[in-house]
Amino acid sequence: MEKEITSLALAFELLKIIDNNNWLDIKFKLKNNKNVVRLYLKDNSLEPIFGAKVKQPFSVYLGKSSITLYFRANQEYITKGIETLRLDFNKPNQQEEFGDYYVRITDIKDIEKLIDFIFIKKLKLNYRNIF
Repeated sequence: MEKEITSLALAFELLKIIDNNNWLDIKFKLKNNKNVVRLYLKDNSLEPIFGAKVKQPFSVYLGKSSITLYFRANQEYITKGIETLRLDFNKPNQQEEFGDYYVRITDIKDIEKLIDFIFIKKLKLNYRNIF
């Protein structure tokens, strides 16, 4: 019998991977009775990608057995080709709040694939600075 992964375990795995990075600050918030992890840019080094006004390009919502990562800024650049990862991608109902895409993650391996795709392949950030 396969062990069920909780959203908290998935969130901790994601935070462990990005906690000691040079680009994102992690902040926690309760919104609409849901736990939210907000990922804020630390400085303006990624401004050419996200633009001058964007300070929070990603949000992570914690569900019961999954986490959902919302792409909040410049999604087209980041998400182009992301369907090749074969993850659970959807468009949010409230586009103005969340952006163009979100992905539901139910497995730690999916987190690793997503981090590699977004931060290494798309944003061209160095592995040693992320992990």
